[in-house]
Amino acid sequence: MKYTVAIVDDESKNLEILAYYIASYCPQLEVVAQLSTKKSAIKYLQFNPLQILFLDIVLDEGSGFDVLDEFDYSKTQVVFSRAHDEFALKAFRYQAHDYLLKPIEIKDLITTSDSLINKIKSNVFPANDTLGGLRNQFNSGSNKPNRVKIIQRTKVDFVKADDIVFCQSLPGSKSEYHTIDDQVLYSN
Repeated sequence: MKYTVAIVDDESKNLEILAYYIASYCPQLEVVAQLSTKKSAIKYLQFNPLQILFLDIVLDEGSGFDVLDEFDYSKTQVVFSRAHDEFALKAFRYQAHDYLLKPIEIKDLITTSDSLINKIKSNVFPANDTLGGLRNQFNSGSNKPNRVKIIQRTKVDFVKADDIVFCQSLPGSKSEYHTIDDQVLYSN
């Protein structure tokens, strides 16, 4: 089975390279569209559902985030690509599957491709890949306010589970928690 892919990047060389890499190293993915402007991306994506979107952040007249604001990507895995990591946090707020730094390394693309396919096969998409499942685990069988204990270097915080927007693991068995009030907490 082939998984449909669109690539959005305002630099034609980047479009060509990524399409070539996908065709050469990710045989289960099929590039069905290469789009170079924000306007063409929005128009295409509104009427052509697909499974995977590789999206540059800085575009000709706006951003990749503007593109996502204009269509329902709840059944699309989104992978952002950018030469710098300054938009990584915002990308994950948009429930991005991954954030690849340019120039894209083939091994990173293959790893991302494999994890994308696994998520699609498991029917895990941005619409249902949220903390909702984690919250349900916290809420089962208890009427008490549910809190997550975050052990930091000098203190312990107890944060309401409903206040956690997302968390991610960091190197060295550490975790990073982002809350609804834009607070970032690190556990040891």
